[in-house]
Amino acid sequence: MVEELKSYETGKETILIVDDEQAVRASLRRILARANLSVLEAASGEEACSMFENNDISVAIVDQMMPWMKGTELLKWMKNNRPLAVRLMFTANPSGIVAQEAINKGEVYRFLSKPWGDMELKEVINESLDQHHLMLQLKNEAESIKSREDACLRMKAHVEQTMQQFKSHVEKLKAHKAAVLTSLAEIVDARDPCTCGHQSRVAEITSTLAHKLGLTDSERETLKMASLLHDIGKIGIPDEILFYSGPLNSEMWNKIKLHPEIGGKILDPVDYEWKIKDIVVQHHERFDGTGYPSGLKGNQIVFAARILSVADAFDAMNSNRPYRKSLSIPTIIEELEKNKGKQFDPFVSEVMIDVAKEGSLAKKLYNISTCLLGGSE
Repeated sequence: MVEELKSYETGKETILIVDDEQAVRASLRRILARANLSVLEAASGEEACSMFENNDISVAIVDQMMPWMKGTELLKWMKNNRPLAVRLMFTANPSGIVAQEAINKGEVYRFLSKPWGDMELKEVINESLDQHHLMLQLKNEAESIKSREDACLRMKAHVEQTMQQFKSHVEKLKAHKAAVLTSLAEIVDARDPCTCGHQSRVAEITSTLAHKLGLTDSERETLKMASLLHDIGKIGIPDEILFYSGPLNSEMWNKIKLHPEIGGKILDPVDYEWKIKDIVVQHHERFDGTGYPSGLKGNQIVFAARILSVADAFDAMNSNRPYRKSLSIPTIIEELEKNKGKQFDPFVSEVMIDVAKEGSLAKKLYNISTCLLGGSE
């Protein structure tokens, strides 16, 4: 039974016959024209190349023995210029050299013998058409994948650009918020000439301790912000109590002790960003549990608040007050030693003592006070 030639829903497939013998081309045309195929003829390799310029050719049947351009040369040209066209070689007795050249240089799909059998010819053509459609499908899938990859890359680039813009926007907002809060803290600091620069000096001390204690950049930034704002709650303390020069009675002292909680309420809206509320609220808690406002002890107090507590006390002892002059560094060290495990975290106290003995911090604190006051304290 003679096999019928295939036809495809995509339309007529185009077969190119390249042979310098007109009779061979006519015989092949009669067989191939019975199916839904478009058949083109070329009498030479040069003519075949021209036909490829203007036609979408699915399969090319190429004779080897032609003048000027041999079949193997045309196959090589097709491989480089029209790789989706399935390449068949039509020859009587191909030598080993010709066959090797057709395979290696032209990547020929099949060989057809002369004379040919109609059934064999149709079988090879059908296989070649299937091969052509397979290559088209693979090409389309590759282009589709490439298109999706390009789309993903464009989307990735867009997302990265958007995220970078968002990050820049967030950083600007964060910097603006920090500037506003720091300005507010400076206003609070400036209310009392006796403690002017206190929050800035405490921030310098905690930065030094944070470095010595190996805190991360994020932890150091959070602690610094908490230090700059740790007394912000004093904005809610009446002036007549805050600036009272004599001994405080119990009622006054109880109101003074409200400032950490007031500060926590003020900082609550920004706590998602720096997590500073607990540090500020707990900076007057004592390691032995006798502090305020909640009587927390030991590890119940967040570590950053334990650092801030030591730094706050150090600067208070190292600064002039209406009721006393600043204490000497040896005296401050004695107080830190005496209160290790009582008021202060023992480990943080030891680090603070080491820093105090180094002596490098004193000049920095003096420079901060001089800058803020416009002269010496």
